[in-house]
Order: sequence, then C-alpha cells, then structure tokens
Amino acid sequence: MPTPERRRRADTGTASRGTGHRVGHVRRRRQPDRGRTGLAAAVVAWGAPADAGTLDEATFREEIELALADLTAAGAGVVLGRAGAVVLSDDERALHVRLDGPVERRIAAAMSRARIDRETAARQLERTDRARTAYVQHLYGVDARDPRLYHLIIDSTTLSLETCVDLIATAARDREAPPGRT
Repeated sequence: MPTPERRRRADTGTASRGTGHRVGHVRRRRQPDRGRTGLAAAVVAWGAPADAGTLDEATFREEIELALADLTAAGAGVVLGRAGAVVLSDDERALHVRLDGPVERRIAAAMSRARIDRETAARQLERTDRARTAYVQHLYGVDARDPRLYHLIIDSTTLSLETCVDLIATAARDREAPPGRT
C-alpha cells in the first residue's frame, strides 16, 4: 500500500518508483536524493522555473531527467516543457505534442485568457518563447521548434481546447494500440 507521501507525489504526477531503470537515455540513480529530486519533480509537475542559485546546471539537468524518469515509471502523466520531447525521445510510450500557432493569434488568445493588454501579452509571449527555446538549446543543444521532435503539432489558436484535448487523447490511444493493427 502506498505511503501518504507516495500518494501525494502520485497525485502531482511525480510518483517515485524502483531504481535502476532506464527511460529514453535517462538512467536513474540507485538512491536518489529525495530533497533535490522533490524540487525537480515540482518543477516538472508545475512547469515553474527552479531558483537558478539552488542547483548547478549539471545537477539541475540530472534532477529534471530523474523526475521525468519517475513520472514515466508511473506509467502515465503529462509533462509541460522541461525538454520532455528530447529527454523522453527514446521512450516508445511517450507522445510528443507541440501546441503552437501564429504569434498574433497567440497574443490575442493570451489577452483574452489573462485579460491583459496587447503590449503585456506580446512581451510575456516573447519572453516565454525565448526562455523555452533557450532552455532546450542550452541544456541539450536542440532547437525546441524542430518538428522532428514531435508526433503531433497542433495550431491551438484555431481549435477549441476540447478539440485539442480530443486530438491528443486520440493520438495517445493510437500509440498504445498493438503493432500490426488495421
């Protein structure tokens, strides 16, 4: 029976499983440092940037990869960013999705969703796009906008949220189907 801590972590998508398994090109340590792994797991679960002064770059990268390995070991989950398409590129169970769209429509969507003016929305979008691209490029030497990283790219500015979810769910079910299906 899971402990309350394991249940809490499972509820946030960061359940810890056995050690020594391999996910993509990420290898788990035998005895993870629970404090640092918890920090990285929170980053993965919530998509928030970690305090740059807390972990050095190599440790930060390792902890993110360990948290992703924990999440995939649990068998299901959603990773928002954190170079998941790169880190989990070898995981056959993963479905890599990119939500995108023309900048002007993304700005309009941000204005509507956050009830902010155009200048604020444009500034936030530019800063977020730049940070995401730089994060993946700096840590992995890969362009996060490369369509070869994704199984599915959706222009989420032209489709409803429900349609985007349906497309992703359908693609995920299709990837889970046994080989040789017709």
